Amino acid sequence: MFDNSIDLSQSSNESLKIATGKDWLEWILILDAALAFDLKKDQIAARIQAKYKLEHAWAVKIADGYSEAMGLEDKTIKLTGSELTVTLTINASLQLVEQAFIEPALLSSWFRENLSLVKRNPGKNLRFDFRANELITVNFFAKGPAKCQVGLNHSRITDEEALEERKTFWKESLSDLASLVEKS
Repeated sequence: MFDNSIDLSQSSNESLKIATGKDWLEWILILDAALAFDLKKDQIAARIQAKYKLEHAWAVKIADGYSEAMGLEDKTIKLTGSELTVTLTINASLQLVEQAFIEPALLSSWFRENLSLVKRNPGKNLRFDFRANELITVNFFAKGPAKCQVGLNHSRITDEEALEERKTFWKESLSDLASLVEKS
């Protein structure tokens, strides 16, 4: 059975070689030569699958392994349903605004739901799982020592009714966030 975990260990390398005819080093060299570092993971996987006639699961595993090995930012999130993007400029430092998303005491003072942190790139972005299969990505942009812009993308929203609810939800939540951090 296919293992979705990314493991560049010897046993993973042997399994990859058996399944695809190439080991991790060979795949990394092939993908570098193809300038894959400029592609999104889903594009890398699609090219691998088409050119090398591999099962989709192996193409995705190779694309994931390549991205991890090369330290590439995760540029791809498979989206289903609708998404919502909100931007807000806040009169507070980027660090303070970021802390308001990750410190439980601060988060609970402005956000009324549970967030599960999936990935953090300090000073740049955060990724959270939210509710049932929804995903939130928050990007931070410094606009000065005491001002930053927050770009929030809420994806995998299942229907139009939920999308409308999330619009109101984020308008109120981000207003509460701004009120909290602008007082500090």
